[in-house]
Formats: sequence, C-alpha cells, structure tokens
Amino acid sequence: MRRRVERRLTAVRDEIARRRDEVHQLDEQLVHLDAEADHVRAQAAAAGTPLAARERHEAEEDVRRAREQRDEAVARLAALEREQDELLERLFAQQETAR
Repeated sequence: MRRRVERRLTAVRDEIARRRDEVHQLDEQLVHLDAEADHVRAQAAAAGTPLAARERHEAEEDVRRAREQRDEAVARLAALEREQDELLERLFAQQETAR
C-alpha cells in the first residue's frame, strides 16, 4: 500500500510541475493577447469601420478563450495539489501506524 501511495505521489508531483509550466506559458500568452487586443481596440475606435469592429471582436474572443484555458489549467493544478496533500497525509498516517 505504501509503495502505491509513493508511486502516485511521484506521478502527481511530476504532473504538478508540468501544469505549473503550462500555467506560466498561458500567462505569457495572455499578456501578449491582452496587449494585442488593446492595440486592435484602439485601431477599431479610430477606424470606426465594420471590418475594424470585427477584428476587435475577434481579438477580444482570443483573449476570452485564453483566459478560459488558463483558468482550466489553474483548476487542474489546484486539484493535483489537493491530491498531493491527501497522498502526503495518507503516507504520514501509514508511517504513524507502522510505529
């Protein structure tokens, strides 16, 4: 039982590291998309054309989708961190029981 918990704990730890990297990358992407959307909004306001309005809408949708993707990644990361905490508690409880 203890080995199974240790193996799962290792797998969860590795997945947490990957998810943290993913969130970092998504944060960087979101900064870029936000800046781009700001630029497109300014252009759309100056141009006042239907094409500019459509480009503004598309840029805002890109930002919205990127935020959703980041939020989902953060939620997955939080779930993994909770699982890691539970596994550590189980491992500690097993050690205390073995004494």
